Amino acid sequence: MSFILKFWLTRFPLLLLSAGLCALLPRVGTTKGQQDVQLGNVSNSKVSINQRLQTIIQGDPALLRALQKQNNQLQERNIKLMDENYSLRLAAAARLAEQAAQPNATVEQKAALEALKKGDSRPGEALLTAQADQLDARQVGREVEPTVRKQSIALRDEVSALGRVRAQLLPRLSIDPSGISVSGFDSGANMAVQLAVAHSASIAGIGTIGGAPYNCSRGSISGAVFKCACLPTVDANSQCTVLPSETLVALFKNDLHRLESAALIDPSKNLDRQRVMIIAEGKNALVRPFHSKQIEEQYRSVQGNSTLVKVLTTEKAGRVMPTLNQGGPCESSLQIGLGNCKFDAAGAILQWLQGEGKNVPPPQRRTASGEFVRFDQQEFWSRPATALGLDSTGWLYIPPQCKRVAGVCKLHVVFHGCELGQGYLPQRVGERAPPFVLQAGFNEWADASSTVILYPQALHSNGNLFSAGFNPKGCWDFWGYAEKGKAALTLGSFQTREGAQLSSVMAMVSRISGKGGTKSNSSSKTTGQPSSSPQ
Repeated sequence: MSFILKFWLTRFPLLLLSAGLCALLPRVGTTKGQQDVQLGNVSNSKVSINQRLQTIIQGDPALLRALQKQNNQLQERNIKLMDENYSLRLAAAARLAEQAAQPNATVEQKAALEALKKGDSRPGEALLTAQADQLDARQVGREVEPTVRKQSIALRDEVSALGRVRAQLLPRLSIDPSGISVSGFDSGANMAVQLAVAHSASIAGIGTIGGAPYNCSRGSISGAVFKCACLPTVDANSQCTVLPSETLVALFKNDLHRLESAALIDPSKNLDRQRVMIIAEGKNALVRPFHSKQIEEQYRSVQGNSTLVKVLTTEKAGRVMPTLNQGGPCESSLQIGLGNCKFDAAGAILQWLQGEGKNVPPPQRRTASGEFVRFDQQEFWSRPATALGLDSTGWLYIPPQCKRVAGVCKLHVVFHGCELGQGYLPQRVGERAPPFVLQAGFNEWADASSTVILYPQALHSNGNLFSAGFNPKGCWDFWGYAEKGKAALTLGSFQTREGAQLSSVMAMVSRISGKGGTKSNSSSKTTGQPSSSPQ
């Protein structure tokens, strides 16, 4: 009897966690167009790729010329990882050619191949993405099939490689080094806290909306689900392993001492000068107001000047990014997105971080007048996207005055929430920026305050619960999923300067501000103009 009791006691937490994650997993459906897509042969072994290259690519001079032209364009832009990128594009082309040659090939498959021969990879990207979505849909709510996951990863890596030729290089601009700040919503708020702590010497201010405190997950997915958030139930606290009255100050100070001693974060004394805006959401059923309170307590524990910390509560806001007039119902608790809350969270954050109105005049117009640049995130990758959790491209908003070489502007990094990145299925809008980038409210204030806005993009990935890159909602890494597979000594570094995502994003900041290069390429010349990309 004792053995049976011990068996279930040791396994019940894992069963509960699995049930909770199933509740949080996306309900992936397939449209009729997706159902019509034929997957064809999705084997990605080197042998099969080489065989197909010999029999298909070399037998189609037009296709080979188009790919070689793209390769030359990338070489002109000093793109690193060239061999890997070219091999993936060749593999994608071979896959599309193979599918188009089948007797039952669809019109879409044939059209994608013809477009690729003319240098347009977008139809092929859409087709392969739909096929990857179909594969991912097989894995939702059931035990993951390793072969299916491998096929999905191969497809998405090929899509990233195809689209890279259209993305611009992230430009260097004239940025005031004392004017770099960060904010985020939902998991993006957790990421903002991590960036502000790990790189406190460079970050002057931080804003959080519906976020949780530093290292709340303690490096585990169960912590991410039950400590950094609360699964909604009838009993509001039954699925939380952290109480509303609990403080994490002691753990926070211990983390600062430990990580600073190991030189994994900047000196924590820098936190004393950061301006902090914390926005809690009264009806957010997943990330509760007490999570925001815990962020406040952490910062007040290390700030001698507590007047730099400001806390607001939007009582009616559910799990939404509060805006003046964009998005759906403000009270939406489970359907994440933009919320029409008659409250400008972006404006409140930028005003406070940049001097509470002294340096941030209200926008003269409610339409952004600057330029949206879709830039190449791949040059900042430390390893493949499916393990790192970063999309192949990100977005940069540049106000008109910040494009001039003589103009000195500020820089603000904005992290989207779970399910709000451009790669997440409901957010895909072709070549346009996703709704969070266009409508969250930061761009109009950026025009008024001469602030460049950096929107990095996370990437969702299904898979085994404990596999590398398991991130079905496209969240930012606040529990360590991007660190899986690294040496044991570096596990748990997601919240430090060594974190895979943090170091990649900070390399983007360094590029824009002219402080340095990137993780893979630092040869771009400093300029006040965004670089152009070949079409």
